[in-house]
Amino acid sequence: MLTPFQKIVKGTILENNQHIDKNVARILIRYKVEHHFIGDSLVRISYLKLIRSYFANAKISILYDHRIDKALLKENPYVDYFIEGDLDQINLLRFDLIIITGDEHTLMSHLEKKYEALFLQNRFFAGIYSLSPFLNKYGYVECMFPAYHHLGEYFKEPANYSQLKKEIFLKPEETIEAANWLTEKGIKEEENVFVLVDSSSSDEKLLDIETYFEMIAYFLKFPNAKILVFDEKKVDKSIFYLSWLGNSLANRFLFVDDVDFRQTLAILATPQVKLVFGPCTGVMHCASAIYNTATNTIKKEDIPVILVYSGTDSDENVHKSHWWSDKEPARCMIVKNTSQEPEIEFINPEIKEYLPCSAYKSSMLIEFIETRFQTQIRNLGIETPNTIIK
Repeated sequence: MLTPFQKIVKGTILENNQHIDKNVARILIRYKVEHHFIGDSLVRISYLKLIRSYFANAKISILYDHRIDKALLKENPYVDYFIEGDLDQINLLRFDLIIITGDEHTLMSHLEKKYEALFLQNRFFAGIYSLSPFLNKYGYVECMFPAYHHLGEYFKEPANYSQLKKEIFLKPEETIEAANWLTEKGIKEEENVFVLVDSSSSDEKLLDIETYFEMIAYFLKFPNAKILVFDEKKVDKSIFYLSWLGNSLANRFLFVDDVDFRQTLAILATPQVKLVFGPCTGVMHCASAIYNTATNTIKKEDIPVILVYSGTDSDENVHKSHWWSDKEPARCMIVKNTSQEPEIEFINPEIKEYLPCSAYKSSMLIEFIETRFQTQIRNLGIETPNTIIK
């Protein structure tokens, strides 16, 4: 139920929105989401490209307050001004249009706290539209501001929707600095870095521990392979890994715990990285987004193997094909239940039922890698191991 002031705000905004068209000069996007996951953010941020094309002549500012969004948004060419902080740092009167992506109650409270007098005097002139219904994939969203149907329909037009892709923009200097950092950490010129992502938002998205370490044993059989593992929580993962594999293999690993998230992205973009392997999680989305963007500057044959394993989990209301397509550098696998033995296949919207990640076996994964990625591995100049499927 709306309060008397909220009714005034709603009436004012409905009137202001009547004057909004594609020719507005100054736009503020307040980027805020309830479920803050990296993959979700990358998908939502991809819509900036269409917002830019819809408002071709506008100056677009984006307001965000999360460190992950700062890393993902940096150098994005579809935005003119980046503002880190909260609503208190912004004078909303500077903008003709405010677009919000979530947490609408906070904006309403802010309007009452800071702009109540202007609303009561009918002197607040900016339009406010919500994109929450178009960007949320988790069910019902309560909107306190009008949904931006014109822009939402523009998103859905096939010619526009086909342009959407996850993108991360890195300056060449960032990648060069990361490559030098790897060299300083002991990566030799002839070594190939295999990045193994071992964490996710839930354990059900991970391989069984035995299967995971059998895959590590397989990757270690690639001559000159060096395994890189991010240790973002600084828990000294080396103790756990070497307790499984033995201290004699310590020189085959690089555990990274001293970089920020933007530097993590730059490491993924270095020429030393030849393979990225992991679950349906944020870092894997980032790896794909980096090379989605870099395809104009990097030859297709130089893009690393980016292999995502996925399965059913608690997020069953969203098909995995929402997050992954066959048009991006990363390839997402599922285990399909057949009338005979379960088998791995690339994700496809037509495959309605697939098994949890616990269904993966190392023999299945190795066979899939060696049959589906043989050419790409060879193009990357990686010498393959003599051992093959058991």
